Order: sequence, then C-alpha cells, then structure tokens
Amino acid sequence: QAMASGLPVVVTEAVGATDLITNGIEGLIIPTFDENSLRDALELLIDDTKKRQLMGEAAFRRVKSGFSWDDYIVRVVENCGLGDQL
Repeated sequence: QAMASGLPVVVTEAVGATDLITNGIEGLIIPTFDENSLRDALELLIDDTKKRQLMGEAAFRRVKSGFSWDDYIVRVVENCGLGDQL
C-alpha cells in the first residue's frame, strides 16, 4: 500500500519482498532483527528528501508494472491451480 501511494518502503530480508524491491531503488532492505540498520535506513529517508522522492516514484512505478493487489490475486490463483474453480 505504501508503494502504491508513492512511498519508499523499509523491509527486512524475512518478509519475502526481495522479489518486489530492489534495495536502494524502491526502498531499503535491511537485515532482520538489526535495529541499527533500521535506524540508519529511516534516518537516510528522513534526511535525504531527493532520494526519498526518487524511491517513492520508483516504488509507485513498480507496483503499476504488475505488482498491484489484483496482479497478486491472479498469480495466487494461477499458482494454486484454482483458476478452473473460479
């Protein structure tokens, strides 16, 4: 939802978003359970307005290029073999 709103995201390696987010492009991927990395990522986005805006724009474009909720539902249905039941 944040990306669809044009906002960069900060995620950990454990959330499964590395197929959606390129670190430093649409947001920042940080190590799990690393509060220093979280602090650094948030400070970077707070302090660097231009970088934050560019990442937000890239995040929005990424969602629009095939990663909306509708696109997700289609992938789930196709991968689970549920297409014939709908």
